[in-house]
Amino acid sequence: AAPARPGRHPGAQDRTGRTGDRARAPNGAPTGAPTGAPAAGDGAVDDWGGDVVGTEMGLIELAKYHGLGNDFLVLVDHEGWVALGPEDAVALCERSTGIGADGLIRMSPGAAIGSSPAGRASWRMELWNSDGSAAETSGNGLRCAALAVLDVAAEGDRTAVLVETATGTAEVRLVARAGRTAARLRAEMGVAEVAGEGPQLLGRRTRRVEVGNPHLVLYADPSLPAPPPVVAAGLARFEHGADGEAAGGLNVEAVSVLAGGDPGDFHHVALVVWERGAGVTRACGSGSVAAAAALRAAGLVGDVVVVHNPGGALFVELAGPAEAPQAALTGPAQLVARLVVEPQALVADAIAVAEPVPEEVGS
Repeated sequence: AAPARPGRHPGAQDRTGRTGDRARAPNGAPTGAPTGAPAAGDGAVDDWGGDVVGTEMGLIELAKYHGLGNDFLVLVDHEGWVALGPEDAVALCERSTGIGADGLIRMSPGAAIGSSPAGRASWRMELWNSDGSAAETSGNGLRCAALAVLDVAAEGDRTAVLVETATGTAEVRLVARAGRTAARLRAEMGVAEVAGEGPQLLGRRTRRVEVGNPHLVLYADPSLPAPPPVVAAGLARFEHGADGEAAGGLNVEAVSVLAGGDPGDFHHVALVVWERGAGVTRACGSGSVAAAAALRAAGLVGDVVVVHNPGGALFVELAGPAEAPQAALTGPAQLVARLVVEPQALVADAIAVAEPVPEEVGS
């Protein structure tokens, strides 16, 4: 999709004809307003010191982040001028002919910007899976998107971001920085709605869980090992809603308890996941919450669960009734790269390249 209104990338001219170069902090984040920026009220700089990324040619600046290998391309669109859509997600997330990612995220100013409590600002998150389908939310995506916003904030003391998703507003708070590119963040995931036990599948007990998006959790007694990723891949039929219940399909997690103690102790579980719209991924934040909530409702774990994804561990905290606990998710996010791309041309040229070569060419 072409940008609704062209933006600019660093060094390109903005709509006033002035350049938008910025001083950069060691981690690559801007440290002040653009050189020659318009005066206050002209609209080019918000309270985060942000400027629009892109050019008259349709170039935009993306940042690639990952949370335990679950990777996203993030656009921090400070003024809400750049339009992205499913075609852009498919082209950009393709790992052979695009940049490669599990999803594409656009962050734009939310409704509460300028009126939220000190130290917090509201941003709207739009998320597309790598196949172009829209996703309601993502635990790893929330952390990556929030860190992307914090990384380009003019003020270094910002530690929390309110993120508006399709299912509500989540607070994501910086726990600790880890070097120049990485951080640990804690995301409030809202209520996990846990259904009663469902029919067994592949010899495992099942529960449906809603964490803003739909999940089917397969689990067994602690003595059984976690199934290999091929099991999750074999459940791909659920991605298309073959169970007759979930429009757009389900995320499927297969999980086993690894260790634990009394209900108040940490419990460790292993998880593999098939994400609708992305397939097998190295980690799933909302899936980790869903798995922990399902196991807690079954009496197999307590309130604090360490979920070991293939890409690493996520920390899930649950509080409240078994069927509807409040959930929080803590884990890492890391900046991989900053890139300038032209999505409109990438989509159009990919179509042209795929067309047959006319006979007269090369004759």
